[in-house]
Amino acid sequence: MSRGKTIVVVLLLVIGSVAAYYHYLTPEARVKRFLFRTRDAIEAQNLPVIEGVLADDFRDSFGFGKERWLPIIRGSLSQWKDIKLRFLELEVAVDGNQATARFQANGEATRSSSLGTENLPDRQSYTFRNITLKLARLDGKWQVIGWSNINSETWQVPMPEVNP
Repeated sequence: MSRGKTIVVVLLLVIGSVAAYYHYLTPEARVKRFLFRTRDAIEAQNLPVIEGVLADDFRDSFGFGKERWLPIIRGSLSQWKDIKLRFLELEVAVDGNQATARFQANGEATRSSSLGTENLPDRQSYTFRNITLKLARLDGKWQVIGWSNINSETWQVPMPEVNP
C-alpha cells in the first residue's frame, strides 16, 4: 500500500474511533442508551423493566416515592395500548455517578377501552414539556432517582391513597 493510502486509512480509523467513542462510549451516550431502553420498555409495556428503572430511594419533586408511583404507572399502562414515545431536545449532563436528563416528549397511544368496540379506536397524542430526570449509577447501572414536571394527572390516573 502506498504511503498516501496508508495515511488515509489511518485517518479514517482515527475519525471512526473518535465517532464511536462519542456516540457509544461516553457517559452521556450510556445515559441516552438507558433512556432509549426505558422508552422501548414503555412502548412494549414491559412492567418488570419499567419498575427496575426507578431506584428504590426514588423521590419526585413532590416527595412521592417509588411505592406511590408504581400503582400509577401500572394503572396508566393498563389504560393504553400501542404506545409510541419520542424524546425531543434530549440533553444529558453527567457528573461522575450522577446525571441529569432534560427533554420534551411527544407520544401517542390508543385507549384500551376503545378497542374491540364498534367505534373507531380512541387514539390520542400528548406532549410533555420541560421534563427533568435525575439519575444515578447504582451497582453499575443507571436508575432514575427523581423527576420534575411529571404528576399523576400527566399519566391520567388518580394518585393512589396512602395509608399512614
